Amino acid sequence: MSAERISRSYYLDKDLVQELEFRSQERATSPDDLLSECIRYYLEHALRESRVHLVSPSKEAITGPHNSIQGLSQELYVHYNDTSYLIHKERFTIGREEGCDLVINHNGISRKHCEVLYEGGEYMIVDTNSFNGVEFAQTKQKISRRHILEGDSFYLCDLEISFSYQG
Repeated sequence: MSAERISRSYYLDKDLVQELEFRSQERATSPDDLLSECIRYYLEHALRESRVHLVSPSKEAITGPHNSIQGLSQELYVHYNDTSYLIHKERFTIGREEGCDLVINHNGISRKHCEVLYEGGEYMIVDTNSFNGVEFAQTKQKISRRHILEGDSFYLCDLEISFSYQG
């Protein structure tokens, strides 16, 4: 399978097509391996240029039914940097560490800055002893734990996150 054919099949941009062509000429590899490698290359470059933000669920979120909250009557979304992320489990972590559910690469964010917990049919945000804390935007006060209501906003360092049950 040629790089051009892969690009038409997957609607890849010009930079990625050039990278595909370069790598396919460089060594013989299967089309699937080549595509995976080039998509990984593309995402790394897009991340460096802040064009894409990845949310990678932890292994437990993918494999552990104990952590799944399927069948909820309400879905909660966290909004950060013009992107919405569905909170898909009982313990959703936000921080700088790669294993967090929402990774925010900023020096003021702790490795595991805070968690969104689903307990007793309600969502709450919990500061996990982060260095800069979690501030409830409406009152400008730091919190250690707070129930999340529609439209609530919080500051993690100087970065704002907000929550919505509407998506």
